Amino acid sequence: MKSTHDSTSAANPVTDLINRDTGELNVLYLPGYPKVIRFDASRGIFTDDEKNPVTKAKAPFTIKPVAFRVFRDDILGMGPKRWAEFFFINEEGVLCNLLVHGYSVDNLMTVTPKLFYQKANLCQVALTFTPVEKVSKATEAAGKKYFMCQFAAQKLPDEEIELNAAIGKALPIWRKDTFSGDACVELSINYRPPVFASTEEVAEEHPAEVEIVTETEIVNA
Repeated sequence: MKSTHDSTSAANPVTDLINRDTGELNVLYLPGYPKVIRFDASRGIFTDDEKNPVTKAKAPFTIKPVAFRVFRDDILGMGPKRWAEFFFINEEGVLCNLLVHGYSVDNLMTVTPKLFYQKANLCQVALTFTPVEKVSKATEAAGKKYFMCQFAAQKLPDEEIELNAAIGKALPIWRKDTFSGDACVELSINYRPPVFASTEEVAEEHPAEVEIVTETEIVNA
């Protein structure tokens, strides 16, 4: 992935993601294993899954989400936290995943009401993450610098909105190591973890997983 403030718009015209002969999507994705992009809150940069920077420090990073969820869960060995998880297509046609948590999620949630009144959602916009430096006031980390993300959203053209919707419907979009089955989901669009054959068995052993699927279907309806 190139170091760029816009990960998709210039490098991924709509026609590049659709096979003109077959109409099939040209998206590289192994279900449950998207390419991981990380926000390094200690340095204010975004990195790939091998920790190589894809942005400069404090530089904005723009994606066009095809799926997302906002949820609370204990994942990745980090204890219970509030998370926002995004899935997007990079300039190579690869489905990618990006997580933020804590104050960054609080900042994101100031954007969603504005989109609601524009009759839009986070899968219909170009979403820009901008790292902002802060200084901790917590007793155990007083004076320590860290970064959180602030967000800006620009509604996409109708053609790209339709493409995002098609991708969301066509692909089982999820990430295996962030799916615990115990998440409390606040918002979710096009996030599609595995659907189990026996709802009764799942409800007995993993009741939260049934709730997640139900909430996703309601939001997507």
